[in-house]
Amino acid sequence: MTLPPGPRLLGSLRAISMQRDPLGFFQRCQDRYGDVFTLPFGTALHPTVWVCDPVLVEQIIAAPADQLEAGSANAILRPLVGDGSTLLLAGEEHAARRALLLPEFDHARLGRDRAEIAETTADALRSGRSGEVISLWSWVRRLTMEIMLRVVFGISGGPRRERLGVALADIVERSGSVTMLMPPLRVDLGRTSPWGRFLHHKAAIDALPYAEIATRRADTLLELRGDVLSMAIRARYPNGRTLTDSEVRDEMMTLIIAGNQTTAGGLAWALEMLLRHPVEMAHVREDLASGGEEYLGAAIEEALRLRTPLFGLGRGALVDYRLGRFTIP
Repeated sequence: MTLPPGPRLLGSLRAISMQRDPLGFFQRCQDRYGDVFTLPFGTALHPTVWVCDPVLVEQIIAAPADQLEAGSANAILRPLVGDGSTLLLAGEEHAARRALLLPEFDHARLGRDRAEIAETTADALRSGRSGEVISLWSWVRRLTMEIMLRVVFGISGGPRRERLGVALADIVERSGSVTMLMPPLRVDLGRTSPWGRFLHHKAAIDALPYAEIATRRADTLLELRGDVLSMAIRARYPNGRTLTDSEVRDEMMTLIIAGNQTTAGGLAWALEMLLRHPVEMAHVREDLASGGEEYLGAAIEEALRLRTPLFGLGRGALVDYRLGRFTIP
């Protein structure tokens, strides 16, 4: 059994090239090796097969859990999200955690969040001046973080929110570094080394969400709060067990790491494309003015189709898995 073709080694210079031009890097790999190729890194900590063919991608996403699973494929995120993250759990443990947290994402809950998201966005828009030139990417990232601080952590203002927002934005930025993408570089040689600096910084940042968790557990109004953090603290498995502080922290960091830049990216591209297509923008505005949102929804879905903000997702093979003309061990 042989893996699909691909470069044997991935040196540091090539890793830097990939970080600076990820789309170009993967396009060159696809042009050279085809729709299925192997790289010595990936969302996992071992050689990873990359699949570009839409039919095979659909097959992978729909594969049964006893053939392909996501936990091992997300292992590269462990230093960021922690061992207790749903992204890293597998089998029955993963299914139980998903069932435990599912109420956080039901339609009724998302409907309640809607008003808070709209209010936060309106505040951000009112702060701008007519004719002002802004960096769209920076603006949507700040907006997305503001929304997460309110909806996920339940913090609406004050110095606590400012400190937590700055810290979380920093760790999100570090999540795309070469050190994070290249496991062999994860060597702690003290605070002067890249990985040593990351670990020291992460420890300082972790103190902030843990402080929020402690404050929330002591809140006499905990049962009335609707933010994701409070719901995670209240959640109980069928046997009565609740999540530990570290598990709650890991799930909060998962939402931030997995949701901040992806949501911001989807929003930025949707706005950019609408601004470049004034006729479509006019249709969106007309639909909204008449009380509808169907055209807005269609515009968002089309923007996500053309500018997908997540460049890849991973699965780990639990069995020898047939993928086109290859068998993945």
